[in-house]
Amino acid sequence: MAYQNKIELENGNVILYTREGAKKLIYHMRIYVHGLTDIAGNTKQYITESTRESNKDYAIRAALDRYEEVKANKRYGIPTDSLTFNQVFELWLEDKGKALQTKRREWFIAQNRRYWTEYFGAQKLDQMQPHDFASYWDWRNTYWHRFEKYGKKKPSVAVYKPSRKTLTMEQGALRQVFVYASSRSLSSLKFDVSLIQHPQYRMSKKYDDERRPSFSQDEWTVLDRYMRDVWVEGKGKDDSRCNVLHLYQRQLVRRLVQLIQCTGVRVGEAINLRHRDIEIIQDKEGTALVLQVDGKTGKRNVISLPTGVRYYKAICELTDHSEPDDWVICNKDGTQYTGYEHAIRLLLKQVSYRNRNLYIADNGKTRSLTSFRHYYAEERVRASKGNERILQTLSVNMGTSRLMLDKHYVDKILVGDREGLTRYPDR
Repeated sequence: MAYQNKIELENGNVILYTREGAKKLIYHMRIYVHGLTDIAGNTKQYITESTRESNKDYAIRAALDRYEEVKANKRYGIPTDSLTFNQVFELWLEDKGKALQTKRREWFIAQNRRYWTEYFGAQKLDQMQPHDFASYWDWRNTYWHRFEKYGKKKPSVAVYKPSRKTLTMEQGALRQVFVYASSRSLSSLKFDVSLIQHPQYRMSKKYDDERRPSFSQDEWTVLDRYMRDVWVEGKGKDDSRCNVLHLYQRQLVRRLVQLIQCTGVRVGEAINLRHRDIEIIQDKEGTALVLQVDGKTGKRNVISLPTGVRYYKAICELTDHSEPDDWVICNKDGTQYTGYEHAIRLLLKQVSYRNRNLYIADNGKTRSLTSFRHYYAEERVRASKGNERILQTLSVNMGTSRLMLDKHYVDKILVGDREGLTRYPDR
């Protein structure tokens, strides 16, 4: 490429020029500093950038400033190129992602592929402005509307507007990536985490229970009977188009609900169970299931309530797939069942309870499959009557800390229950 209007500075280490045939006269710069490398450690001979200036004097000043910046970056080991979000994410994944559990790592990769690459991907971190972060949340909230507008089909498990909990999880994940960039000097900007904050985020959670709501004993009884007598039989008012496959999936979801309600496992832990992970035991306490789960807090054994044995046998009879490597919660063809979120929403919206449905709780929050884990925990805490040994065993069984058990369940059920403060324990 022929240089036009060439100007040499700093003994030829900085060259200013304009491009031949360009519609607008803009000065570009070519900078040389001995020993330059790119982010991957490969030798880099030159840095070539635009000064964005058409005035020669301003262009010279911009080029010399950039030359001093490149020398300083080289001296302190800071990348000389401005990295894009995609490049930083790959570095973060290679460095910090190794320590994540497989499912958590896959979640980060999926979020990046679906949302972050499309919005942040090609943007250079050094050029990001506060409005780039603020605008992301509006873009994210309307993502699936735009997706369908362009003729694409939204997955059944996706919701048009993500919940506050979902956005908070995404906010925390993005903060990890940007803070990593700042701590490793991968950007000249120092990212304040308050920049990466969605509008619905609540700074103080002192008086706000972030959990999805549970069920009362009465609500659970109504729901359990509705599933048994109406839902799985296809007798609901909107069930005229139910076919055999729908009824099979409803039976499966009913058993999944019961499995979580009698074990307290997380949804992902239940969905990822294979038959080799389940054992039926008989001891002095009676018959129960022992589940070997691998989830958020690692591998652990979970002991079910006695009813778990009956629920598990019903699942085996329903699916007719009970070989050791078969999925427990599976489609008719033996593949893993993943449509549970949509099915649960429809189920809970069908169940009438005191002039409303069970999808929306009294506090206005929506319920999900995780609500049955909360119901299990609350019922077990009530049954413990505050016995410390039982509560410690419960926290281990649920794969949570004793501190979190107190915060979310014990303080609510026992401490918040006036009768619990005055009632004598059973003798």
